[in-house]
Amino acid sequence: MRRRILVLFATASLAAVSAVGNAGAAQKILYLGDSMSMGAFGKKLDDEMRDTGLEVYTYVAGGATPYYWLSRYQPISSSIGYWQKTPKNDVRKRYIKAVPKVEALINEHQPDVVVVQTGTNLYATLRSKQRTKEDNIREIEGLLEQMAKTVTSNGCRVYWITPPDAHVSKYPVALQEEMAGIMKRVVGKYGAVFDSRSVTKFTDPYPQTDGIHYGPTEASQWAQVVANDFKHFVHIGAGEFLAQATTEQDAANALLAASSPPSAPHATELGQEDIPRAIISENQPGALAMVGPDMLEGSFDQPERTGGGASPRQALPAAATPEAAKPALPAAPEPEVAATDTPADPDLNADEHRLADDPGVVPPAEWKPVVANLRLIRKSTVEHVNSVTYHNCLVLYEYEVLSLDSGEYPYKTIRVAETGVFSRRKMPALGYEIGKVRSLKLDPLAFYPTLEQWQLNDDLPVRIELPVFIPSMRD
Repeated sequence: MRRRILVLFATASLAAVSAVGNAGAAQKILYLGDSMSMGAFGKKLDDEMRDTGLEVYTYVAGGATPYYWLSRYQPISSSIGYWQKTPKNDVRKRYIKAVPKVEALINEHQPDVVVVQTGTNLYATLRSKQRTKEDNIREIEGLLEQMAKTVTSNGCRVYWITPPDAHVSKYPVALQEEMAGIMKRVVGKYGAVFDSRSVTKFTDPYPQTDGIHYGPTEASQWAQVVANDFKHFVHIGAGEFLAQATTEQDAANALLAASSPPSAPHATELGQEDIPRAIISENQPGALAMVGPDMLEGSFDQPERTGGGASPRQALPAAATPEAAKPALPAAPEPEVAATDTPADPDLNADEHRLADDPGVVPPAEWKPVVANLRLIRKSTVEHVNSVTYHNCLVLYEYEVLSLDSGEYPYKTIRVAETGVFSRRKMPALGYEIGKVRSLKLDPLAFYPTLEQWQLNDDLPVRIELPVFIPSMRD
């Protein structure tokens, strides 16, 4: 029988939090986020950190994952929103050609703590049908390991915020719990992990909403709980409360005491498995239940492509040394929407999908138009086309290159963005069948900046080395 627990607080600020480091200067915070941070959640968390006296550098990109931030991967654009806020500027853009790399940001700002809010766009990786389940897990583990290790390599602390609860029809509970568990297990070796699912609940209808983004009120409540926890984290140091405790129950009691405002009731029947920083009951009036549509405060036209435990935060003692990691390192970013059942073409073997590893294949410095004869071998999909939250979208298809009539292209397959939805109407490209042969004049999608801002449905296997082309619109 599930135990009912007390709601101790929702938006109370922690008192006497020190944002000053040993040298007397304000601690510097580098905050990285995806579209969850683009609206009310990011604004509230950013404001709370600054109000505490921290020096905050915020970089948020719609659709972002560690693939975007790590310099070992080529620069990736974001066409669904970008927000940059530092002590000197506050800039929002619909499109950015290349999301900043975390190594460069750390070198520039020299932060004491790096806050990372991400994960929703990795669900497709975890349930990809292009690999085995074990390989999917290793892919995620390797990526998180790289990010956490990179962030902490120069002495920075990491504070990782997992995805909030999503609608079960969008992402099954088991999948969400699995992702949160992987993040706690991998990133927890390096720093603190805040389990957002333990303090959020998405209840708005799906697919009428996108099933993942919260409304302004609920997103702000979620951010307040995270901010309260983060202030405590900054004040006492990563894992220090555990290092000082002699038992797990002592650690839980310390968390409870630190979280409660002076007037909060004392919970006397809580077990260690029930101690979160903000305690929630499903039946308690006033409990935090994060619900809301996909309309983000200050959001852009396109939504993000998609893309619990006892305590929301898990941390290790500062002295703990991460074990040497041996996960398989991911080779490229995963598409940000769920994979489909589109079968792989049996005529294409694995080597043809790893051409980037072939030293004999050298991509040009700049992609140029080509005219090619093509055969369709893979196609992405559009889910719920009658209730899409965007007016227009592109759909990424992959073709086998049968021959080139003009131009240079070094790979055996080419990816073409087809118009799938225009003015909320299905377009003929959605009906193309596998095996369709076409002769096309193609331009790099980058030739059309306006179209780069459209939603791009991409559930194809990972091929970051391949550029995206589009049927030419020029005479």
